[in-house]
Amino acid sequence: MRYGFARLLRLPYSCGFGAQSPSAFQFINYVISEKLPYYAYSDLNSEGSKCSQKMLRLYFRLANFLQAKRWLYFGNDSEIVRQYVVSGCRKTQFCSLSSLKQVEDKSVMLISEANFTAQELIAALPTVPNQCVVVIEDIYRNKSNRMLWKSILASEHVSFSFDLYLCGILFFDNRPKENFVVNF
Repeated sequence: MRYGFARLLRLPYSCGFGAQSPSAFQFINYVISEKLPYYAYSDLNSEGSKCSQKMLRLYFRLANFLQAKRWLYFGNDSEIVRQYVVSGCRKTQFCSLSSLKQVEDKSVMLISEANFTAQELIAALPTVPNQCVVVIEDIYRNKSNRMLWKSILASEHVSFSFDLYLCGILFFDNRPKENFVVNF
């Protein structure tokens, strides 16, 4: 019920309304809000709720869009997430990690359960962070993830951020800082 109410409040933010940047508008329309079925949806098996299927398909589209070399997953139950990510980009290496000390190549970080602070995460980011994307799940339902989201969002290293209610997506590059609320 809470998620449905949040979607109703975010209705003015659907379909990229309010996004002045062409790259942000395209990202919202062709990655986040894409409704057309992709080639691998029928092959992938997703157990769980409709909400989790929605998130898994977002990870598939994000992997397909970014074509990152590595996805670093912080959390539990990584096998089904790995299936969707690797189906989206076959050259991606999917690594399930437990601490930031194991991070070597920073392409995409998917944080399901945060057991570190925002300062530790920012310190682990590369010095040239233009290829780094961080996805944080449950930014409104999990208190530690919410605190991590707010702390990283305040950082000067973040250029674009997309608040999808179920997760947050942060881009680290040299563009001017913009924050987007998206009805997902």
